[in-house]
Amino acid sequence: MQTILNIFISLGVDKTVFIQFALVVVIYFVLKFTFFSKLKEVLDTRENKTTKMESGANKKFTDAEALAAKYRSEIEKADEEALKIVTSKKSEVLSSQKAQVKSTEKALSGEFEAKRKELEADYASKKVSLLSQAESLSNELVQKIIQ
Repeated sequence: MQTILNIFISLGVDKTVFIQFALVVVIYFVLKFTFFSKLKEVLDTRENKTTKMESGANKKFTDAEALAAKYRSEIEKADEEALKIVTSKKSEVLSSQKAQVKSTEKALSGEFEAKRKELEADYASKKVSLLSQAESLSNELVQKIIQ
């Protein structure tokens, strides 16, 4: 015990230590009721506004994911509809082009047939004239051979 008293004496502790202790206890209780209770209230409010709102944030996140999925499906539907429209327009254009090609082909075929008949008639007339000339030439040739 003597060593403890020597330590207190070397630190300069005297009879006022009890008064100082009482003052510290009184100041602690005063601070506790004025500041520490408010500090605890602020810390609890902060916790309620940050960590306890996490479940609300998770709900909003799932709502956002649901909206994103809905938008993706709507975009896919729009793409499919656009593809159907493009395909139908393409088939319409192809069918009109095929009809135009067939009509042009028919017209050209008619012209071809008309030219062919004209050339056949010309060929036939020239053939007849050549055959008639061949007969006269063969007669002349026979005459020349006989002579």
